[in-house]
Amino acid sequence: MASPDPETLARRLGEANRDGEHLWIIAAAWHAINPGNPHRLLDAENLLSINGPGCWKCELPWSPEIDGTPCTGEVPDGDE
Repeated sequence: MASPDPETLARRLGEANRDGEHLWIIAAAWHAINPGNPHRLLDAENLLSINGPGCWKCELPWSPEIDGTPCTGEVPDGDE
């Protein structure tokens, strides 16, 4: 399955952004193997980390307590 283009991703993110609701994400990072090669594989061999879930908007990590609260949409003081 091909990845959606940036415009589609932006539209889908906008549709998912609802006031007061957390928008949970998981971020992954890979090390580039063979830079310049358009056929790089994002697989376990070059995976650096997986972080999350966390809220895209308020940047709080997921927990049962946070999941049950409204999202302010703002990063808490001191966490910027």
